Amino acid sequence: MVFKRTLLLALLLLTACVFLTVSQLRAEVEKKDDGKKAEVVEGNVEDLEVEGTVSAVTPQGIAVEYARAGNAAQEVFLPMDPNAKFSKVQRLAELKLNDTVYVHYQRTYRDDKDGQHVVLKTVATQVELLKTAPPEPPVTSLVSKEEGGDSGR
Repeated sequence: MVFKRTLLLALLLLTACVFLTVSQLRAEVEKKDDGKKAEVVEGNVEDLEVEGTVSAVTPQGIAVEYARAGNAAQEVFLPMDPNAKFSKVQRLAELKLNDTVYVHYQRTYRDDKDGQHVVLKTVATQVELLKTAPPEPPVTSLVSKEEGGDSGR
């Protein structure tokens, strides 16, 4: 019982963290959005990829959980490039929670005077659906007819 309560609390905290992160990123994107289709940022560009399960989808981007150890998960939110390409889906809104995806993204950065990367922009440029999420199990009644759950009257 204590384990279930602890697990439930951990899942609740993880959900709250994801919600807050997505909300904060959405607010930043809305603040920066001035009607431009694609922002041009000068700097070094590195091509990266991540494969994992969809943990959130917003009109601005996708959150992908790519590693899990016990109750801890590692996740990345990637804003979408306006010209992003999709494979096996037509648009971002078709993706569902727990779908397995491959995302190619670009990170634009510059080096500061200490040689450290300073990230200027990160955008997803390609999303491929690898596997759809398993269907939810059907909801069954916890009370049988013999116990008085459905009297039929």
